[in-house]
Amino acid sequence: MIKLLNPLDEKDILKVFTKNSVNCEAYQDFLSQRGITQLNSVEDIPITDKDNYFRKYSLMQKLHKGMQLSDYYMICSSSGSTGEPTFWPRDMQRDELAEKGHTAFLDEHFNVLSKKSLIVVALDLGSTTAGLMHTRLSWDLSKKTNATVITPGCRPSQTADMIENLYQYYDQVVLLAYPTLINEILDYAIEKNFSFQKWNLKFGYTGSGANEIWRLELINKYHLLPSSIISFYGCTETGFIGVESKAVNNLINVCLENPFLIKKIFKTDYLPTIIDEVTPNKYFEIIDSELIITVDQPIPLVRFNLHDEASIISVNQIKRILDKENIPADLSNFKNQNWLVIHGRKHNMHFSIEEVQKAIDSSNTRALLKEFQYKESFNNDLIVINFVLYQKNKIKLSQKEINQIHSQLTKIFQAKHKCQIRLTIKKEAERIGYKSGKLSYFL
Repeated sequence: MIKLLNPLDEKDILKVFTKNSVNCEAYQDFLSQRGITQLNSVEDIPITDKDNYFRKYSLMQKLHKGMQLSDYYMICSSSGSTGEPTFWPRDMQRDELAEKGHTAFLDEHFNVLSKKSLIVVALDLGSTTAGLMHTRLSWDLSKKTNATVITPGCRPSQTADMIENLYQYYDQVVLLAYPTLINEILDYAIEKNFSFQKWNLKFGYTGSGANEIWRLELINKYHLLPSSIISFYGCTETGFIGVESKAVNNLINVCLENPFLIKKIFKTDYLPTIIDEVTPNKYFEIIDSELIITVDQPIPLVRFNLHDEASIISVNQIKRILDKENIPADLSNFKNQNWLVIHGRKHNMHFSIEEVQKAIDSSNTRALLKEFQYKESFNNDLIVINFVLYQKNKIKLSQKEINQIHSQLTKIFQAKHKCQIRLTIKKEAERIGYKSGKLSYFL
């Protein structure tokens, strides 16, 4: 049984299907091979994904009929962090519509329309969707107010250097980055004795590696306000998807104060990404706990499986849990009755990246970098998990400390599955680092 984020979207999904069943060569062939001639409901439309659809056809076949690549103003690519890069043409009109949502998101949380803001896009700026699109969408602010965009990319030291030199000319600095990169930027600023407490930093983050431990570290270690840390969600296939509202931010901060609520509300051991407001003309379903998207764009996607683990929760459900626990939370300014909850990318493994990151964070050692790699394998009925962690420069972990980390990881993972932990600690100089802006989490 499918779950639609908005039940009214069913007609729109059928419209996108009908249009592209005759207007896209690749999709026509995909349907023909499956003998699809007549539909009674959305559930009759076959699911597509990268393996059964996207990689089967050439780039030109996947475009709308009669269109050429030269008809589109920009081409983005995936990072290639989980496989070969894929290419996605961008449509000017659609991206101009997305500008409004991006500006409204930043203004709701940070009042960017009334403050002089330095927007720092610390996302990869090759051809990847994340860096290019957030730069492109942030330019909209400069049309309306005093906002400047700088694009240091995924370079922590250069990013911190730029901010240190420029912050004094602005009311605030808004940093858009991946979670792990944010830590590296701030640690570098502290190491260099920068005036980082005067930066008036605000954060918008996306990607893996964020959980309640990470948010609390930003708040406590770097003395930041909880409301200054917000999340957004997007993907290579369709760009900017949705954002955290003030109501979501209020709920997250209540969960940080009452961690047991995370399990009660979201049925997970870590804090997921929660989306209140979704970009218009993008339609979502949850099937077998995976996120399915339909969107009519240069490369149209009809019931395309993003393979992100997701769920839907209503504001009323959340309120009932909070009332039962007698915990107040201001959820009055929500945008939608149903919220999209993103738990992370499915990789056909027993543990998600988010679970692994939280387990490492809970070891509570300042000696380790946020970067890690891991791999699951099997030995008879045991899950064997190989870990590579990195110790920071100028820090040498004792064997006792390494044993404590190993013991903590074993305790956490064995609570869920029968497993064996194999741990390797490497020097910071041996780290793999960022690949097209993202960390590689797999061995």
